[in-house]
Amino acid sequence: MSAFKWAGIYKYFSEVITDRFHGAIFRLKNGTPVVSICWNKSKKNVSGWSKMNDLLKNFNLEESNYVDATREMNINDVVSKIDNAMEGFNTQLVEERIKHLNSQFYAFMERISLLINS
Repeated sequence: MSAFKWAGIYKYFSEVITDRFHGAIFRLKNGTPVVSICWNKSKKNVSGWSKMNDLLKNFNLEESNYVDATREMNINDVVSKIDNAMEGFNTQLVEERIKHLNSQFYAFMERISLLINS
């Protein structure tokens, strides 16, 4: 499967569980509910924060769609979180957030371009 097919296949899934940062990005870009699990303490900084936390917080999904498996956990809680994440996922809000982040990125790049060309 090519990289473009891999990045786009997730629009056909009903939900995805991943432990990969880029996997979560592509799920969000495809409007697919995602639950992200952190298994490895080395993926977190000294205060316990990870890129996955930051990404999901940007979409207001951290509480509902993030599982910190580096701590003791109950499998029933994980399954419940997966069910809740799927039920509460709002594709329209995710799409609006992506548009907003894209506009911020392009505005930033425009400012950089003006600085470089001046």
